[in-house]
Amino acid sequence: MRPRVNGHIRVNIYKLVSESLEAPLRYGIRRAFKHSGPALTDEEITRLVDAQETELLNWFCETFRFDEDE
Repeated sequence: MRPRVNGHIRVNIYKLVSESLEAPLRYGIRRAFKHSGPALTDEEITRLVDAQETELLNWFCETFRFDEDE
C-alpha cells in the first residue's frame, strides 16, 4: 500500500547524510582496529566516529548549499 501524498516531499539532506555516516564509520573503525593490539573501548570508538563525522559534515556543508528557506 502506497501512502497518499499531496504535494512535494522535502528531504532533510543534512539529516539523511548525517545518519547515514555513523554506522559505516563505526563498522570501519571496529574492523580496522580488530587485530591491532588492545581493543578499543566503545567510548573510544564513539569519539573517533564523532570526530570523523564532524569533519565529513563540515566538508559536506562547505561543498553543498542548503536552501532551507525556499
